[in-house]
Amino acid sequence: MSDDLGWVDKMVAEQQAIARARGLVSKRDPKIIERTEAKQTSIKQDNLPTIYGFDGEVQLAKELVKAAHGLNIHELRLIRHAVSKIHPTAPQPSQLVVKITAIDYAEAMSIKESKHFYSDLEKAAEGLWKKQIRIRKDSMKGEVIETIGWISYSKYHRGEGWVELRFTAEVTPFLSMLKDGDKIIYKLQNLIDLKSVYAVRLYELLMQWQDTKRLLIKLDDFRHALEVPEKYLFGDLKVNCLDRPIKELKEKGKLDIEYKVIKDKENKRKVGALEFNWKPVEQIEMSLEGGETPKKKRGRKPKEA
Repeated sequence: MSDDLGWVDKMVAEQQAIARARGLVSKRDPKIIERTEAKQTSIKQDNLPTIYGFDGEVQLAKELVKAAHGLNIHELRLIRHAVSKIHPTAPQPSQLVVKITAIDYAEAMSIKESKHFYSDLEKAAEGLWKKQIRIRKDSMKGEVIETIGWISYSKYHRGEGWVELRFTAEVTPFLSMLKDGDKIIYKLQNLIDLKSVYAVRLYELLMQWQDTKRLLIKLDDFRHALEVPEKYLFGDLKVNCLDRPIKELKEKGKLDIEYKVIKDKENKRKVGALEFNWKPVEQIEMSLEGGETPKKKRGRKPKEA
C-alpha cells in the first residue's frame, strides 16, 4: 500500500513542477492538494484494520438473512462467530478481516467434546472459498439472482491454532454499519447448541420480526433461504425443514414455535405460504399453595407483518 502512496506523491510532484514551470499554479495549488489528500485518505481508509467491539452479538442485514448462504454447519458457525466480533457502527475497511484463535472459538461455541475440532475449523475456513451467497431480487423484467462470495482470503496457522478470514468487498456492507431497521440482532450464545443448518436459518428468519413474533413468508422464499432440495415434496420439507428444526429450536433455542400452512390463492391444492408465530419457552410453573396452577394470560392477536 505504501508503494501506491509513493506513486501518487511522485505523480503529483511532477504535475506541480510542470505547472510551476508554465506559470499556471503556485507551489501550493489547493486543487492538486485536495485531490492528493483525497487519494491518500481513500487508500488509508481501505487499509484500516477491522474494528472489534461487540463480541458475542451477531448483526446481519435482513437482505442477507433472506438469501441462500450455501454453508454447512461448521462453516456457518465460523462465519457467525467472525461476525460477532465486528463492531456494528464504527467505520470499517471495504474488506473486513477477522482473526480467530481456535481456543477462543472453542470456548465461545462450547466445542469441547470434538476430538476433530482443529481439523473441522481448518476445513471450514478452506471450504468458505467455494461457498457463495445467492440473493434474489425482483425487477421490471423478472427475477434477478445476485451471486457473491463470502471470503476473498483465508489463512489457517496449524502451529499456533488460529484462522484469519477476509470477507469480500461485496458482502462487507451486509455485515457492518447497518441501520437499525435493516438488520437482525441476536446473541451468538443462542445458537451454540444447534446442530442443524435448517434450525439456524429458521431462527434467523424469525429474528426479522422480533417485535411482532410473527413471520409470513412465501413458500418459494422459504425454500430459497433454507436451500431446500428441489426434489423435496412438501411432505419432505415439512419433516426435515419445519418439524425437526422447530423441535430443535424448542429444546435448545428456547423458542416455542407454531406454524400454519396457507394455500395458494390460484391453486388451492398447492401450498403458497407459511405463517410462523413464536414466543420464548415458558418456565415450569409452580403450583400454588392450594394445589392450583396459575392460569395462563391471553396474549394479543399478532399484527400483520
